[in-house]
Amino acid sequence: MLTAVTVVVVAAYAPPGWVLAAWSWAALHGIALAFIDTAVYRLPDILTTTAASGALALLAVAAVTSGDYPALLRAALYSLGLSTAYLILVLLPGTGMSRGNAHLALVTGASLGWISVCAVVTATIAAVLLAAAFVLTMVLIGQLTTRDAIPDGPFMLIGALAALALASNGS
Repeated sequence: MLTAVTVVVVAAYAPPGWVLAAWSWAALHGIALAFIDTAVYRLPDILTTTAASGALALLAVAAVTSGDYPALLRAALYSLGLSTAYLILVLLPGTGMSRGNAHLALVTGASLGWISVCAVVTATIAAVLLAAAFVLTMVLIGQLTTRDAIPDGPFMLIGALAALALASNGS
């Protein structure tokens, strides 16, 4: 059911053709990654790498077929920028971020970078706010302590879907 809802949201907001293919590729990998991260607190390199390389390859085809090279450049730059920001968090002690989060940022940055920097920033802020609300709620009901780990991937992906819907409604 979650897969169906995710694909419907992506299809509702994606441009037709290769961008839709890229975003669907990212979304379907994202669903698997969200379940894996929730279960084992890990984002496997093989899936994050496959998701990122596939999405970027499909966006490259979209740029070639549509002539929208600025969108491809945005996607690549924002993908690298967001991934670098997460990588910095990975390197800082006590953040709880893993390399998988930086790899997942490649996917969300590329997909949302096709739209705008605003979409990338919105997704990032949404992910942080969603994770904070989850942690606060779980701490208040006694299910977590402030030192417990949480899976960040699902919040990154939900934030990306929310940013996609908001960015597409704003244009």
